[in-house]
Amino acid sequence: MPQKTHFPFFTLLLFQIQIDRPTGAMPLPANLVMGSAFVALGVTLLAGFLYVAVWSKALAPSDNWFLLAVQNDRYYCLLVPLTVPVIIVAVYLHWLSMKMFKHA
Repeated sequence: MPQKTHFPFFTLLLFQIQIDRPTGAMPLPANLVMGSAFVALGVTLLAGFLYVAVWSKALAPSDNWFLLAVQNDRYYCLLVPLTVPVIIVAVYLHWLSMKMFKHA
């Protein structure tokens, strides 16, 4: 019989999720809610980053001090392009270390 468990993160939102103890799997509605929440968060963060990095530079200067600071910022529009070479080196080093571990 499933037991009802309160997760600390969702206690504030008063969600109560049933967990099947032998498998540890959550029922479909909880997975659907959590998956939808993560997708919505990802889309929101992507839209925010695209606004800061691209769209705000194409708009006319704003009278709002916060939007003006975002428009004049040159950090985030360069962050992602400069991160790509670092990711490539990290992936290569990870692959190399796994090859050496496998054949050691």
